[in-house]
Amino acid sequence: MTDTPLVLRYAEIEPFDRGTGVRTVPYVGKWNAAGNTVTTGITEFPAGAGIPLHTHNVEEAVFILEGEATAVIGEESFDLGPGDATWAPAGVPHRFANRGNGPMRIYWAYGGREVTRTICATGVTVEHLSDEDRGADVTGPSPSAAITGVTAVNRERAETARVDPQRLTDFAAAVLAAVGVPERDARLVADSLVTADLWGHQSHGVMRLGWYVNRIRAGVMWAVTAPETVTDTGPAAVVDGHDGVGQVIAAFAGREAVRRARAHGVGAVAVRNSNHFGTAAYYTRMAARDGCVAILTTNASPAMAPWGGRRRSVGTNPWSIAAPAGRHGVMVLDIANTAAARGKVYLAKLRGETVPTGWAIDANGVPTTDPQAAIAGTILPMAGHKGYAIALMMDVLSGVLTGSAFGAAVSGPYQVEHRSGCGHLFIALEVAAFGDPEGFAQRMEELVAEVKAVPPAPGVDEVFFPGEIEARAARDNLDRGLALPRQTLEDLRELARSTG
Repeated sequence: MTDTPLVLRYAEIEPFDRGTGVRTVPYVGKWNAAGNTVTTGITEFPAGAGIPLHTHNVEEAVFILEGEATAVIGEESFDLGPGDATWAPAGVPHRFANRGNGPMRIYWAYGGREVTRTICATGVTVEHLSDEDRGADVTGPSPSAAITGVTAVNRERAETARVDPQRLTDFAAAVLAAVGVPERDARLVADSLVTADLWGHQSHGVMRLGWYVNRIRAGVMWAVTAPETVTDTGPAAVVDGHDGVGQVIAAFAGREAVRRARAHGVGAVAVRNSNHFGTAAYYTRMAARDGCVAILTTNASPAMAPWGGRRRSVGTNPWSIAAPAGRHGVMVLDIANTAAARGKVYLAKLRGETVPTGWAIDANGVPTTDPQAAIAGTILPMAGHKGYAIALMMDVLSGVLTGSAFGAAVSGPYQVEHRSGCGHLFIALEVAAFGDPEGFAQRMEELVAEVKAVPPAPGVDEVFFPGEIEARAARDNLDRGLALPRQTLEDLRELARSTG
């Protein structure tokens, strides 16, 4: 995508009436960046008027110039205002209607996918063609008036639409069931993905659903998960996941760790031969709600170089700690040991965005903000050598100790050629084994109060404790619906088509 508005050069064609007073002035012209011919125009809607559902064989971008609109794209319905933008994918039925009391005008353009998304992301400046420079490929009378005002768009509107979380969970579960995942397990995986989206961590949300489906289809991850306890000493156990679904295995390990903690005060479950399990906090929060302080580690495919090196051999190797926090619910840490989780780089690629400076270097060791170059290169560790050292020790706990794969032998969920081999370690400490749970809850509340009483720094509205932002985001997203990137929605539609 470009960083500045595109220039579109047009000649006006004969206006026509779409019925109910809806009037369209079409144009044809050239997109300056590549010379693509596009069709575009302005449609004017009287109060209460709309156009019926229709489709195009190419994507259509729509900008709201004036008034208030209701857009229906596929099964989604949402409101737009002046300056907002959206697009309708090729072949998807869509319509627009005036939801206000005054006139409404929309500017639309359809052509290639790159044209549509570039102008949605950057805006557009219009230059009309003169009689002399129209050329044979652009016909029609000279325009009587200039198109103005289409220079700034709301990027969030252009790239997202809101979806009901329960419907999304049901959909994800149905997709997984269609490829052989038992219903109970399918709902667990679906809930874990949608929960990540609710928390605001779309890098670990339903954008990963297709990855899991592809791995099941390729035979490198089993749809039916059968974890086996191969070592049991009472408080400690080793579980072999036999390449089953990572979420199911992690949830099993968490239940086992809590069960053992209730009997012994501490429970530790090592897991080998598992798969990617999504966001670690999903499982440590479960244990915290059951009255335990929980620690979960995992290893991952190589994403960063060892400190001072130039070839990646160390995973992001995330870990999570969660503790019950009295009336505040759960305090939870969930981090990768890189400057950003690798999934966030994939999410930036999906959205057509750059990544911040300091996240990654390319294959030649040069700092990059291009997500594709970052994926091909190396993600940088958090806190320099400290992040690298923590990541390596997490591999000791998750891979070496458990008897699973470690280092470069771990494969990620992004590919379908290799089994994962990743391992986990789940530790649960029962609060009651260390003292009065009510006293613990009171002390946690005092700790939270102390942290939140610190005056915010300039430019900061509020100080948060770990996990508070996610809890608030979940409440908000449950009320408003989940805002998913349109590319994610298109990927989900393709999954629906391929799984029936």
